[in-house]
Amino acid sequence: MSDDLQAIIKRLHLYGSKLVKNLCPRPSDPHGLARAEAVWKRFRRTVIDAGAKLADFPEPVVYWLQELGQLVSQLDQLVRGERIDSVVGRFDFALFESLIAEGEQLLAIYAPRSAGPFAAFFGPLPTTLTTNTTATETQPDAGERPGADDPFADLRRFARAQLKGQERTLIEALCDAGGELPLADVKAMFDWQDPIESAWNSLRIRLNKKLEPHGWKVKTQGRAARLTRPDTE
Repeated sequence: MSDDLQAIIKRLHLYGSKLVKNLCPRPSDPHGLARAEAVWKRFRRTVIDAGAKLADFPEPVVYWLQELGQLVSQLDQLVRGERIDSVVGRFDFALFESLIAEGEQLLAIYAPRSAGPFAAFFGPLPTTLTTNTTATETQPDAGERPGADDPFADLRRFARAQLKGQERTLIEALCDAGGELPLADVKAMFDWQDPIESAWNSLRIRLNKKLEPHGWKVKTQGRAARLTRPDTE
C-alpha cells in the first residue's frame, strides 16, 4: 500500500479527531476554538487534495473520502464569515464523528503499525458532542486522568502546566503511546514536509532543555521518537 495513502488516512484521522475535541473545549481551555479553526483549515485542505487522487485509492477509502468531502463542502459554506463553533448546531456532527471513527478502522487496515499510537493519542471519540452539546458537557481526555501506575504521570502534569504548542502535543502523544512514536507519525501530527530532520531536531532540542531538569529526555532511536530517563541510560 502506498505511503501516500497511509499518510492521507493518518492525517485525516488526526485532524478530524482534533477538530471534534477542540470544537467543545473545556471552560479552562481558552485556546480550544483557535485550535479548531487551525485544524479545520488543515483538514479541509487535506480532503480537497485527496479528492484529486481518488483513482489511486481502494474502494473503501474512496467512499470514505467522498463522504468526508460532502461534509467539508457543507461546513465550508456554513463557516464563511462566522466562527466555526457558532455553526455546530447546523452541521451533522453525528455523521462526522462516525466517519472519523471509521478512519480508525481504515488505519488498522491500511496503516496497521500506526493505528495503535494514534488510537492511544486520541482515545475514544467524545460521545457527548451533539447539536445541543455545550462546552461544560465535554468529558476530559483519558490522557488527563493518569492512573496511579502511569509511569508518565509526573511528565503529563509538567506538560499541562509548563508546555504549549508542538512541545505539549508531542509529550502528551508520547505518554499516551507508551513512550515511543514512529517519526512518520510525528511528521503527520505536525504536517511537516520532507525532510523533517531540521524541524524534528529543533523541537527535540528545545524540549530537552525544559525536560532534563525534571529527569526526562526525548531522543531519536532509529526512526522513532522515544522518552527516556537520562539517569537510567
